[in-house]
Amino acid sequence: MKQLILLFALIMAASPVRAVSFDDIIDQVRVDLHDNGSSDTYRYPQADMVRAANFIHSEICREAKIPQASYSTTTIADQAEYSMPSDIIGHPLRVSYYNSGSTASFRRLTYVDLDALDTENWSWESASSGLPREYYLKAGNIGLKPAPSASYSTTTWNTLNVYYNQDPTDITTSTTSLATSPFGGQSQYQSYGNILVTGIKAMLTGQGYDLYYAMLSNLSETVKANYDRFIREPDRRSY
Repeated sequence: MKQLILLFALIMAASPVRAVSFDDIIDQVRVDLHDNGSSDTYRYPQADMVRAANFIHSEICREAKIPQASYSTTTIADQAEYSMPSDIIGHPLRVSYYNSGSTASFRRLTYVDLDALDTENWSWESASSGLPREYYLKAGNIGLKPAPSASYSTTTWNTLNVYYNQDPTDITTSTTSLATSPFGGQSQYQSYGNILVTGIKAMLTGQGYDLYYAMLSNLSETVKANYDRFIREPDRRSY
């Protein structure tokens, strides 16, 4: 595994893929696979290329926690649960509550799972409302505990805020779609194009998965370390 990661580092240093669009990515894949010619003579049809690109792109985005988005909604008195964003991937990165009546308006909410809530108090769902301090996930919804009371809801200044990893939009074989950039179009992530090219080639040929997953694992560890250092730890401060 260490040898594969070292090979990945050498590839990144020696021949980076500075792709600006999915078209560039697919062109690089065809060059590496010696799949030249015209659309009617390709060994790997464009539809197969796009299908593989969407799958690998989504997998990389999940590991890299990109692109990211935010969602907010005004809360309703005594209503605990609210719909999650339809394009969320995995667990929310950060959940906070904005309370206009507080001197410390933004309050980061602590996650608690349903088993812990049931163990703590089997009738927790009927507990008195108040200022939300925790959140839980249930059947596609995000729940607040306690549910916001009238004093902490109903106005535009009492909102639930969710910061999350957004599911990337799939591309199609259309020229316009292929001209879009991977990884949310953010230039700081263009070096991930190497991983994207490697993954697509592995999916199309059935070869090279060891290298691809070594690259993906290295990316995941790097992202987790940076996330813990710059986001999770500072966000544990009091509000």
